[in-house]
Amino acid sequence: MDSFVPSLLAQSITGLFAIATLLTGAAALFANKGWSLLVRTEDLKTVSSEEIVTAPNVRGWGVRQIVTGICLWAALILGDQVLFQVGLLSVLIRQGLDTLLYLLDGTPRRTILFIVAAIPTAAAFMSVL
Repeated sequence: MDSFVPSLLAQSITGLFAIATLLTGAAALFANKGWSLLVRTEDLKTVSSEEIVTAPNVRGWGVRQIVTGICLWAALILGDQVLFQVGLLSVLIRQGLDTLLYLLDGTPRRTILFIVAAIPTAAAFMSVL
């Protein structure tokens, strides 16, 4: 039986996003703070009233960041090929859907960020197939 050894690229990208998702997710969940390039943090005014809601989706986004990171941490700690595949694919799918979202929203800076991030993530994912 061959032992799986993830590529340096797979380990690096997995580690980068494992740390990033933990830090950004915890900041969003516990401090209701987010980096505006990654998640909408601006105040929103509802159409039906004059009520201003401050960043209503930041905490939920933080929870999803942490959940994504759990797969990545498991892959790094256990070193299992399937966990690397699941973790990297989950990041790649989120990057793809974020790209679609920001294309539809017409926000080019965010769109470019997620396209650029998806390139090494896709390469890392391909290396663990």
